[in-house]
Amino acid sequence: MTQTKPVADRRNKFSEVEGVVNTRISDDTERILDEADHAAAATDTRYTHNEVFSRLKGGINV
Repeated sequence: MTQTKPVADRRNKFSEVEGVVNTRISDDTERILDEADHAAAATDTRYTHNEVFSRLKGGINV
């Protein structure tokens, strides 16, 4: 469980808080990219950037 600190403890510690947030974001991003790499390795199907972005623009219809 994430422990929270009182607001007074966070004053003047922006860089410390920012470091924790950036680490969590980086870890999540890295995990998602690893999942994508594994999914790509499991199939020979490849899409062009036009196919990918057309699906995104169209509401992700597969």
